[in-house]
This record gives sequence, C-alpha cells and structure tokens, in this order.
Amino acid sequence: MAERACVLFKETRISTDAATASSTASNVVNVRLPSHRASATQAPRRRSIHIRSASPSSQSGSTTEKQRDIEAIFASNSLAKAASVYFRRHGTRPRNILYRVVEEWEVLSIQAVDMVKGLEEATIGVDVTTPVLRFHFPDKIRENCVAFADVPNKDEVTVYVMTVVNTIYTLTLKGEILRGGGGIVAAAKAGRGGGIGLGNLKEPEFCRTSYPSAFSLSSPHFLVAVDHERILVSLQDGNLLKLERGLEDDADVTEAVYYEKKFSDTGVLSIFKNKLPWVSSGTSRYKDTHVSHSTVISIEFFTPKGGRDYEEGTAIVGYSAPEKSHTLLFTVSINHTLKVWSYERQQLLHVSDLMNQPPNDSNIKTLIHPAPAQLLAVITTTLSRNHLFYLVTYSPVSTGSFKFWIGHGDVEGRFSHLEDMYKDNIFDAMPPTASSIWIISDFRVTPVSKSKPGVQNMWILWKSNTSFKIQNLQFHIQTIPEAWNHWATSTTDSIHTFTGKVPSTPIFGDVTERWMEWIFYPERFPESVIEASLEIYEQHFSRALNIRTSRTMSLKARVGRIVASAVELQKTKDGNVNLEKFKHEVGLQWDRFVRLCVELDRQRGEALSLVYDPVMGYIWAVNADGLTALRECTETEMIVHNLAAPKELYKVMTDSTTSTLGANMTPAVLSQAILLIRAAADLVSSIQTDDMEQCIIALQEETLEDPMASVNDRMWNLLERCITGKVPRHVLEKIDNTFMVLDRPENTIQAILSSIFCPTKGLGSSRLTEFGARVLVKGAQEVININYTILFNLALLVTIATFPPDSQNKILINGEELFSQLITYLKEYEILKWMARKSISMPEHPTPEDALSATLSGLQVSDSPDSKPIATTGSVLQLVLPGDLSLTRDSLSSTIRNFLASLKLRHESGILDVASTLIEANATALAAKFQKFLPNTPWGCYLKGRIDVKNGDHAKAVVLFKRAAGGLGISLDKYPDNALRDVIGDGEVHSFGFGLPQYYMHIARLFEECEGWGHVADFCRAALNTFRKEAENEFLRMGILSKMFQASLKISNFDEAYLTLMQYTNKSLKLHTLGELVEAMVEQDQGLRLTTYPFVGLQDEVDEALSEKCETILDVTHGPPFHKVLYAWRIERGDYRGAASVLHQRLQRLKTANVGSSDPQAKSVTDGFLALLNVLSCVDEDQTWILSSNRTDADNIGTGEAGKGGGTDAKRAKRGGMASGPQKRQVLTLKDITDEYQRETDRQGLLLHGGFFV
Repeated sequence: MAERACVLFKETRISTDAATASSTASNVVNVRLPSHRASATQAPRRRSIHIRSASPSSQSGSTTEKQRDIEAIFASNSLAKAASVYFRRHGTRPRNILYRVVEEWEVLSIQAVDMVKGLEEATIGVDVTTPVLRFHFPDKIRENCVAFADVPNKDEVTVYVMTVVNTIYTLTLKGEILRGGGGIVAAAKAGRGGGIGLGNLKEPEFCRTSYPSAFSLSSPHFLVAVDHERILVSLQDGNLLKLERGLEDDADVTEAVYYEKKFSDTGVLSIFKNKLPWVSSGTSRYKDTHVSHSTVISIEFFTPKGGRDYEEGTAIVGYSAPEKSHTLLFTVSINHTLKVWSYERQQLLHVSDLMNQPPNDSNIKTLIHPAPAQLLAVITTTLSRNHLFYLVTYSPVSTGSFKFWIGHGDVEGRFSHLEDMYKDNIFDAMPPTASSIWIISDFRVTPVSKSKPGVQNMWILWKSNTSFKIQNLQFHIQTIPEAWNHWATSTTDSIHTFTGKVPSTPIFGDVTERWMEWIFYPERFPESVIEASLEIYEQHFSRALNIRTSRTMSLKARVGRIVASAVELQKTKDGNVNLEKFKHEVGLQWDRFVRLCVELDRQRGEALSLVYDPVMGYIWAVNADGLTALRECTETEMIVHNLAAPKELYKVMTDSTTSTLGANMTPAVLSQAILLIRAAADLVSSIQTDDMEQCIIALQEETLEDPMASVNDRMWNLLERCITGKVPRHVLEKIDNTFMVLDRPENTIQAILSSIFCPTKGLGSSRLTEFGARVLVKGAQEVININYTILFNLALLVTIATFPPDSQNKILINGEELFSQLITYLKEYEILKWMARKSISMPEHPTPEDALSATLSGLQVSDSPDSKPIATTGSVLQLVLPGDLSLTRDSLSSTIRNFLASLKLRHESGILDVASTLIEANATALAAKFQKFLPNTPWGCYLKGRIDVKNGDHAKAVVLFKRAAGGLGISLDKYPDNALRDVIGDGEVHSFGFGLPQYYMHIARLFEECEGWGHVADFCRAALNTFRKEAENEFLRMGILSKMFQASLKISNFDEAYLTLMQYTNKSLKLHTLGELVEAMVEQDQGLRLTTYPFVGLQDEVDEALSEKCETILDVTHGPPFHKVLYAWRIERGDYRGAASVLHQRLQRLKTANVGSSDPQAKSVTDGFLALLNVLSCVDEDQTWILSSNRTDADNIGTGEAGKGGGTDAKRAKRGGMASGPQKRQVLTLKDITDEYQRETDRQGLLLHGGFFV
C-alpha cells in the first residue's frame, strides 16, 4: 500500500505560542489549585485559589534553573506530555478548546482555538484576546485522565482531572472565562494575585475535589467523561467504576459528591483478581505497577436513534454522550477482548475476540499494550433498518489490523448481537514506508457527507519516533475489501523541510543574510525554539569573547551577533584577510545553529492525538507544541507531490480533485501535466546554484521592470543568461523526448495555469479569529510556494522549448505568447511570495476589557511582575486577509484559493490595496520595500510618493506626486476605494479628479503633516498657478493662499509671504494675517526688510500693528525690537514726529528698566535722548512737540513738574500701580525733552563722582 499510495493531503502545522512558566504575556493566567483535604476527619473548609498573571515561578531558584540542561527546560516548558482538542456543541463560543498537559504533568493549559468568531464578535468587529488558562495542580496529573463535557443549556464546560494521588478535580469553566471575559484577563494584566475572586471564577463553584473510596482497593487506569455529571473510570483490576455526581448540600463545601457503582463480568470476585494469583487472569507490567489482563484500555459509547448526535469526546476516545436508556458501552481489554455492555443496567451483552478470532488452545495469549488507546469507532449512519450501528475495531498486534462489525437490533430497537461484517477478511494496516518502524497512534472514522450515507473516511495517525503521517481511506461500508488498498497519504509542508543547503532566497547577500531570512520566515520557528537554540549554541559553540547580548536587543539582532562571534577573521601568509575561509566557517556556524533549531522544532511536531471537528469537517493532529491542520492538496500541489506516481493512480487523483481545488483535469490531461512539470523540475535541478541565482535575478527583472524590448529579445536574453551552456545535454534530450510524447503541449500549459488561477466565489460573511487567520495564511504560504515554483520552472521550460539550443525548429509554436502570460502570472506570485515571507506586527484592536485593564493596572501590587502586551506578529498576508472571508466546510484549501484570488494582484487595484494597507498599518520599512511592485500609473506613483513621505525622502516624493498630477488631478480613470480610500481619507477623496488645484492642495496637506513646509509652499504655488477664476471658487483660492502664507512664514520666506498676503481679498483675514507677518519678521530680525515692503493700501494697518506690539513690550532691552522697527517705518515714510513719539515711549521703558542702576557707563538712556532730539530737530520749529505716552495728574499740567515727564514721581506712581487723580497725556516740547536730557546727564555725573541711588 505504501508504494501505491498517492499524496492527496497536506499537513499545515501551526504554533499555538504556548505559554510557559516564565511567560509574561498579558493574556496568560496562572491558577494554582488547592490540595484535597488531608483526611476525612478534617472539616470541609474554604481554600484559596490563587489567580495571577504569568510570571516566573520562583526568583530564588533562578540559579538552579540556569544549571539545568537547556534542552530539558525547553521540553518541560514547551512540549506537552498529552494534548487534544475538545469540540463543544454547535453555536457555542469558544467551541474548540485545546488542552495540554505540560511541565512534567503538573500543569493543565487550556485555550480556545476557534477558527471563526462568534456572532456577537463578528457583528461588533472586535478581536478579543482569548486567555491561556494554566491550572497548576499540587500533584502530577495521571496519564490519560483529563476529560471534558459540555453542560446542556448553559454556557459552561466541565473539566475532569485525576492526579497521581487519585484525587479527581471537577472544574466548571463558564464561557466568558474561556473567552477572556469576567475580568480575568484584565486582572491578570494588572498583576493581581493571592486569592482574589474574579467574576465567575471562585471556589467552590469553580473547583471541587473528590477521592472515591473505590480507589482505596483498586487503582484507576484512565477515565472518560460521560457527560457533565457522570464519569466512567477503568480500574486496573479489570472493573469499571461509574461515578454519578450528586447535589452538594453546602455551597461552601469544596468536595464534589459522587455516587460510586462498580460493574464487571465476574461480580464480587473481580476485586481479588489482581490480589490472588490463583484467581487472577494474569497481569502485565505497566510502568511501576501490574495491571490485570482484563483491564479496559479503550471505551466507546453508542446511543441508538433518539439519543444525541455523534460528537467527539476526550483525547482517548470519541463518543456520544449516552441518554437515560438504551446506551451501549463498548470496551476493549488488554487480553484482546471486545465487550458490549448495557450502560444503565451494567449488564454484559456480548463478548468476543477483538478480531473475531477463535479461542487459541495453546497457552500463548494475544495481549495488547496496557496503555489506553483509541481502538474503537462507531458509525451511526446505517443502510438497513435492522442495523443499529457499525463498529470498527482495531488491534495493534503486529502492524495493526481492522475489523468491521454490524450491530443488530431487535424489533423494539434494542441491541441484540454483533455480526462480523467480513468474516473472511482481516484488514491489515500497512505502514507508510518500509524504511522506518511505524505504529498506529490513533484513528478516526468520519462521515463524508449526508448525501452519501454509506461512504466513510478512515483517518490513521502513524508515528515513527517524533515523525508522523496521516493516511486516509474513503470507502463504502458495503465494499470495504475493494476499497481497502486505495489509500491516500499526507505530506509535510515545505516550510518545515530542511534540505541542509544554503537557501536560494531573493536576498542575494552573504550567507548570514540568507540564513536569517530563512530562520525568521513567518511561522517557521516560534521564538521559544530560536531562544533555546541560541542558548545551546552560545553555551557550546560561541567563542569565549566579552560580547554582551542585551535582552533589550531584538531576537534577530542577538542571533546575528552571537553566531557571528563564533568565527574569527584570519589572514593569509601575505597579510591579507582570508575572506574565503571566513565565509566558509561562517556558513558552517550557521549550519550548526539552523540544525539546532530544526531539531528542537522536530520535537515540537510530535503528534499526540488525532481529532475531528464535526461542525467544520476538519481533521487535526494535535502536536506536542501546536496543531496540524490536514487539508486537501490543491490540484497543483497534488501534481507536484505525485510526479513519480504510477499511471493507475491518475484516476484516483482526478476523482479526489474538485473544481474548487483546481481545473479538475481529466486523467489524460493530468498525465501530460505531470510530464511537463516533471520536465521543468528536472531542467531547474540540473542548473548549478550560482547559475540558478542568475536565473532568479533575470526572471525578477522580467516581472518587476517595464519591458523595453520585444518578447522575442527578452526570451533570447533569458536563454543566454540561464540556459545556454549551463544545462547538461542529457537533460535537453529528455526535454525533447517529453515534448515528443505530448499532445498539444500549449493546451497542457494552459490547463496548468487554469489550475493555479480560478475565479473566486463569494467570500461570505463570517470573520476569522486570529488563530483561524494564522491557519489560513500558513496554508496559503505553502500554496504560494508550490505555485511559484511551477510558474518559475515553466517559464524556463517554455523559453528552452521556444528556442531549442540544438535545433532550428521551435517546439512550441506560440511560445512568445505563453511566455508573456507566464511572466504576468509570475509577477502576481512574486508579490505573493514577498508577502508570505515578510513579517509584520499586527495592528492592535481595542477591546471592551481594555478600560478595565487600565483601571486595574493602577492597583498592581509591589511584588507583581509587569505583564507584557501581546505582540502579535504575522506575515503581510495576514494583514491583508479580508474581514468577510468565510471558511468552506470540509475544504480548507478551497478557502485558501478563494483568499489568494480575492487579492486580485494581477490587477492594479489589488497591488494598490496591499500598498495602502501597509501605509495604513504604519509599516513604513515594509512599504518602502514593496514600492518595487507598484506600477508606474498615476495611482502607483501617488502611493510611492506617500511611502517616501512616510520615510522622509521628500525630494523623491515631490517628483512622484508631480508625475501623478495629470492622471489624478485633471482626469480620473479609477475612483479610490477599499484600502486606498482608507489611506486617502473620506475628507480628501474629492481632491482627486476635480482639478489640479484640489490635487496640489491635498499634497500640500500631506507635507504639512510631516512639517515639510518648503514643499507645502511649492505645491500651494503650483495650485495657484493652475487656478482658474472662472472655474474655481474663491473659498478654495483663499485656502491655498492661507496655507501658502503659513508655509512661507515657517521657512522664513518673507518675500513670498508678503506677496501672498497682498493677494488676499478678505479684509478681516488680511488684517489678521498682516499682524502675523509683522510679528514674525520683527522677531526674526527682519524689520529692515519689513520697512522696504510698500504695503499698498495697508501702511496705516502696518503702523497700527507695530504700535500694538510696542504696547505689549515691557522690557525693551530683551524683547523683540518693535520700537526700533516702528521708528524706522515712520522715518521711511517721513513721519518724524511719529518716530519721535515711539522713541520717547521706548526711552521711558528704558528708564524704567534702569531704575536703581549704579553704572555710570550706561549710555542707553542718554543715547536715546540724543536720537530723540535729533529727530525733533528735523521738523519745523512750531512742530517740535510730541504727546507723551506717560500720563500725569491734571493739576501738574503746565507746571514745571509736568516738564519732568518720567521723573521720580512718575516712577513712584508707576511702581505704586495707581495715580492720585485723573490722568491725561502730556505735551512735551523740545525744551522739556532737553531738560530731561540734562537731568539724566547730571545724574550720571553724580554717579561718576561716587554718588549712590540718585
């Protein structure tokens, strides 16, 4: 079977970012559970449940922790000992619950892994951070003793956990706790701890414990949950213990009350089976004890029609919860015995060998390993009225065998007997490969569809060490022997495949850049793997240098620094640096580090269970750290993975491929497509690595640059650079032979392209969760990689077939047309591949818990560790994931194809949307790298300019914005929508297609946001130059002038600001703006230039503006020189007396500033008097007077005291803050000012001769 099995499924592995004991993520909540009371004599008491945010378990033990083996620590923290997914009933949220037993069986971790949001979340569009609940048990959890059950008519889940001391914990988790509600995540973020009660998470309602008395005589083997009130426990003496929960009388009692009931096929003697050797049926060694051969190791339930629908159950078995009557219980024991029981009556109904083999007369017994396992599956859909069910049994003896049974019923619908459906057949399982030892770890039987009641899918999980394979068989219940050998298998995705070679990435730098690109590929390795690998590498391989790798550095920077430190530059004999040896040794170090990462990641990939989602129809393998989604191969993936498949499997491959997965090729077309793709792959693999890099560069140039030559010339160029003289002759001959057997290869190539590109269906209305988005994107990464490889290889194949090196005749007639089409498609996948490999931080979405979190964070206790916000990262593909993308039931790959088609990257709009999304997410560095994909269309140039503005390259942005002006300002062939509209903004949409002024104003506003004032002025000037009065409105013109004026002031271009001001038509706005110009010029010492401007019609307003500013200046020795500018302004215009007035005002401010000065050398006041006297001497004698700005008492006017304006009395009045009588302005003549000057001169003379305070 292994040699004939075709690959029809793909394993898409997703990391769940498992929380560890030392994790500080804000969504991780640690809950420490109490111990069961020590003895029955103690009174029941309340115990404290400690809830806290994730933190290191002990600070004092850090030194011991460092001494432990790093790999052992990684295994303990990250790798689960047991894990599975429990699927709740349809309509609940969360519906999929992942649980993992970690940290050496001491911690149960629970988190939601729903693919689709609930109705409420999808309606309000909120991404709620689901918590990771980590329950710390005081004792280790017993293996195979974790079970879940849904509570009917309530949004609650019951969790049963049994520890190694036989204590059963019953946890009741409400849906809001699993969703992150009830305040639990907010309290965890605040770092609160120590017995706090959070919403619905409090004891004893949340946690009760129990110690069944039956465990005193018999040890439990494993348990399953029957429902939220009943448990079934397999005991190691061969009995079954039925526990039914009673009502707790006291709400504060922390013990769960269970009624115990044993049943077995030997009655009371079963108690002594394992105690008395002469009664015992035999025992087997299992871990540290012996278990009876009659011990049950697998359990399955069945409720006839009228009971509930079939659903999956625990990690050990899948079962339907039984109703009050007619429930059948199937068990398999170590002694290879199949039994059927009446669950309600505890009555044995049927006993037979598991494979229906006759009793063996010899003493050799057929025994199964004592570990609990999945050995049973019930098919509830029947084809006959007398058939109650079909039963599938599996025997792990040898390589494993399967048996199919019919469950017959009587006239009342009760079970009567089992019948071997195929008595003469035992269906042996065959391992995937013969080169390794494989065992069946788990299996499931699932329905294909309701329209095909007799058709079932069997899924088998094979394991070999940490590797696994999943095989599938689709069969009709009536024709199993005919279908048994038609198996299909799965294969891992290429992201987790390590070839050991230096990756040929688009990063054509040194080996360090290539490996860094490969290691940090999104979703390849989680940070826990890289961190652990880095510690191991640093401990064993890094040279002992004083290199400090601070934890504040990014992980990527630390990896590059530590690995680089392991190699030392050496010199050759002539003293030059030996670069070749250095590069070689660096490559060896990177190979070591990468192998460490791969090895740790391989341990994470071990499959622990196989589960089936009955609502979505998906099969999942639950790994030691993560989940693996099993999806159908797309048609192109199926071809690539079955290039060596025999022709008789082509029919199977075409039958399994629907139109949603590809072009639905016929077997004849499929066979030709396989030949073509195989020939293209052989061609590429025959080219040497260095030459292949030239091919990659050449094809990238074809896809990214606008063609400057004909298709014929471009193909010849590609042929010369990549193929001529570089492909072995036998490969060329093989290609020729392939085309000779092909019938119309052009049609086959078109069929392949049709398989890659299909029209998308409606996207639907459901919203993916973050986990669902990651699953979809991870699958999309693999589909992109496969399709890109096919297109790349076909482009080279078409080139060599159009211009064969050794032939004058073309093999392909229309090769040029095919090449152009391939380049167009390759460009789309070049973009997709770039998006798949680039990481980005996902934008945060506010949630209703944020306000509570912010409030509680202020209550953080002093010894609480800080919680880190969740830094969600993913590829750019996840960023552009449509919000309305819906999942297709039973076909994850169909959804992936719809997603890729919905991006529309073959069209300009799709590329613009990606660039717009990057701009909106403020991913400026990635947006700059994405520029090369943007077309040179008006919108493409516009977005390039927006990216350059974000990155500070304003000069380049100006050129691009001007290039786009004609297409976006005058005419508009595409109206902005989707992500492009979000970048532009609703208020700016009308700046496009309504004239160049509006467009240039939009660009000016963009530069205004980043304070590029020079470019603001330039684009405002451009807007004015294109403004047409007869077509544009005055409001727009004033807006342009206003923005241009402000920008000119910012860059001190006062000439431009003056000219702009003089174009204002709004008088009030003009006067206000005039004040701004005057103030700015004076403050920047441009007063002299101000006086040279004519200000036609505004001279009085300028004088008034300067006067107002002079009034506001109190300290003229330090403030802007408004008085001097006003003086110059008036002198320039012949107003000498006005100039004298402002000089006198300034003189009084100077005298006020110099009160109490004892410096006889101070000349500012006397110089001011001289300037004032000089100005007054320029006017007629009868006009030599001014009105002083100082005011005095009315009684002193005309007296000598008035002539002392500004004397001691005036100073006292000024300092006193008030005058004694009515105040009037003074009239100062030339004589008054001369007298004042004389008094000031006398005062300075006294100071020179030792006078003080004069």
